[in-house]
Amino acid sequence: MNRISRRSLLSGLGALGLGLPMLESVAGRQVAFAQNAPPRRLLLMLTPNGTLINEWKPVGSPGTNFTMGPLLSPLETPTIKSKCVVIEGLNVDSANPANGPGDGHQPGIGTVWTGTPLLPGNYPGGGGALAGWGGGPSVDQVIADVLNPQTLQRSVQLGVGTDTQENHGRMIFRASNQPLSPVYDPRAAFQTLAGYLGGGGPQQLQQLRPRRRKIVDLLQAQAQELRPRLSTRDRATIDQHLSALSSLEQSLSAPITTPSSCTVPPPPTPPMGNTNPFWFNVDQNLPLVTSQQMQIATMALACDVTRFASIQFDHSQSDVLFSFLNGNGLTITENHHDLSHQPMSNVNAMNALRAINTWYAQRFVDLLNMLAAVPEGNGTLLDNTLVVWGNELQDGRNHDHNGVPFVVAGGAGVGLVGGRYLRAPAGTRQNALLVSICHALGATSVSSVGKAEFNSGPLAGLIS
Repeated sequence: MNRISRRSLLSGLGALGLGLPMLESVAGRQVAFAQNAPPRRLLLMLTPNGTLINEWKPVGSPGTNFTMGPLLSPLETPTIKSKCVVIEGLNVDSANPANGPGDGHQPGIGTVWTGTPLLPGNYPGGGGALAGWGGGPSVDQVIADVLNPQTLQRSVQLGVGTDTQENHGRMIFRASNQPLSPVYDPRAAFQTLAGYLGGGGPQQLQQLRPRRRKIVDLLQAQAQELRPRLSTRDRATIDQHLSALSSLEQSLSAPITTPSSCTVPPPPTPPMGNTNPFWFNVDQNLPLVTSQQMQIATMALACDVTRFASIQFDHSQSDVLFSFLNGNGLTITENHHDLSHQPMSNVNAMNALRAINTWYAQRFVDLLNMLAAVPEGNGTLLDNTLVVWGNELQDGRNHDHNGVPFVVAGGAGVGLVGGRYLRAPAGTRQNALLVSICHALGATSVSSVGKAEFNSGPLAGLIS
């Protein structure tokens, strides 16, 4: 056997989709979910640059006697409102400059789902600030560690907008200092995820198994050969790979099934007449790409490719130019980030921000409708999915991380009673929401997510 270096082996694992965070990605379907008990799923959605909080807040008292604020007006439709809980007053203390490194935006995106301050690092932010990656796993990965569902993908990360390789562009973390990159090209996301299902469904997956077993056998042999030449620390890493490869090998002998609700949508295509190979990064194409990525996320959950998905809009400090919203007296000439720093007295800027934030609310409604259109068990995919929409900030002008807006949607399958407005007690951190998310998904043993001192249990009144 040819001798192999540590770098070559680990590069090979990653190239084949076999890095530890993605080991399940080449496994065949292990078991179908029980017919009368659809699995619970989690879908996280993040939008950038904060909001106009006084126009986002519901009108009325906490409870059920309220109307959506102007910026959430698309959610007022009874079929949508009845599935939503609007949460006011959660502080993201993990993003507070007093608690960790970074500028006004870096910790907003990097801590919102982890509840843990960023690590020190060399990624530059505003005002000369420096910061690294997230300091702990995001909530989806916490749950995946506890429940360990045997799906084709551990989690699916999708992006809408323009990617950045720096920490302004990562919100999902496998573990401390281990960012998971969103896929911004809908064609690449579709090819990967639909490729598991293809026209042949379980039959096609069965035909792929011999080749996948050969890959696993080769990697096991190479890891065993390399192990004696490694340091104690590197041996521990290789042992983790070997253990995961062993589990993967066993799963390749398990039955393959596909849920009856699984439908593969048409492959995403560029706009008519497009000649730009990076059309999915073009601001004017944001509506199209948003719809495509949401369809892909819906497919991934409905087909049980994964039970944890996320959709990240652009990156923190997003500079998308929303000129496609122009009309009816509205003219947007500045990008979103610049607009978010304009004073309230700038009428044109405030009108632009209202249009942008309302547009994001309508996209959230679109996503819920897609999930609700998939029948599952005695309800729908939405009934069995916890959908959580957050923001990196409360207010973009002063980079305020207190009172960050959240909307949670779903149904009885995840223990959520919708049609409610929940005002968190003063000083409540978003860590409480993260713990409640774990409980809603069935990871009830989780008592804290993120930095220990920021935790005080689940968010009271959210999950029944």
